[in-house]
Amino acid sequence: MGLTAERDAVRLAVVVLRYLEGRSQRQVEAISGVDQRRWSRYELGQVTPRRSTLERLARDVGVSPSRLDQLLAVLGQICEESRAHRVRTGPPADLEPSESDGREDLRKAALEVAAEIAESLEPLMLDSLADLEVPFKTQSLP
Repeated sequence: MGLTAERDAVRLAVVVLRYLEGRSQRQVEAISGVDQRRWSRYELGQVTPRRSTLERLARDVGVSPSRLDQLLAVLGQICEESRAHRVRTGPPADLEPSESDGREDLRKAALEVAAEIAESLEPLMLDSLADLEVPFKTQSLP
């Protein structure tokens, strides 16, 4: 897996972990001790959490290190497949940067894609993580 795909997988895993907990970034701050601004930077891919931090965040929502590795592997593969598809077809017209604020538009689009991926993967993840006996909430991302 490429370095970019690994970073994207970690970023998406942070989104998924918060989604599984069914909490806002501020609510997760109270549970994990990771302040909301840092959590936001994790989700935007501006900062990559250390492995120990990622494992602690996963543990806080009831996900074991081995399940975290599985989640990262799946998300990494999805990121690689998506990147390969974009290379073949080019970026969608609605993701082209605007002259005024292209970076913010791309960030918003990336967060929307991450939320869609998390939502579509939820049944698979719930089945895979069922033996953890964690009370998952099925609320949408705030």
